[in-house]
Amino acid sequence: NKLRSVLGVMMIMSWGLALILMGGAHWLAQFYDEPDLRYILWIIAIPFFLAPHSSVPFAILAREMKFDTILKINLIGCLARHVSSIGLVLLDYGYWALAWGTLIGVV
Repeated sequence: NKLRSVLGVMMIMSWGLALILMGGAHWLAQFYDEPDLRYILWIIAIPFFLAPHSSVPFAILAREMKFDTILKINLIGCLARHVSSIGLVLLDYGYWALAWGTLIGVV
């Protein structure tokens, strides 16, 4: 029951931040006179929708002191993020590579 409450609070906070980021993306793109910034911020906001579903299991793993499992999960995520970002940069995706790399590292 407590875990469900924590998940609910995490969803409200994280999804709220994602919606604020997505809602303000158009304004920020206009402010910086960079139309692509809108779509980049949308891509970067996607992990906020996924975060509540991973933070609770990570907290449970930490409480059970399964740090080896946490290390493996984080290491795989970091490797996926960095390899995909570097690979996309080498394929001339430019700054899009960082946005897609961030998303790939979270998933």
